[in-house]
Amino acid sequence: MLACEQWLPATLRAAVARTESSSSDADLAARLASLSPQQFRVLTFVAQGLLNKQIADRLDVQERTVKAHLSAIFERLGVRNRTQAGVILRELELSDPARQMQG
Repeated sequence: MLACEQWLPATLRAAVARTESSSSDADLAARLASLSPQQFRVLTFVAQGLLNKQIADRLDVQERTVKAHLSAIFERLGVRNRTQAGVILRELELSDPARQMQG
């Protein structure tokens, strides 16, 4: 990722396009777009209910790396915990892989 660029998965781009009329959803999508690809993967796993250890195993990283990603995610999204972070992702219907395939 180059400096000042944001990584935006196709599903998030589509969600932003669907929510242009709603400023709160657009703000929410913009905050999600500020996440790095790895942070977005961590958030997706959190929204699916995985524990830090499970996320670390799936991403082949240390559990402390997942915790560091979560701290950054919480700050960027303006939330205090993993439940709030997962809810944000679910609000834009991005955490369900089946829905991503349909869109």
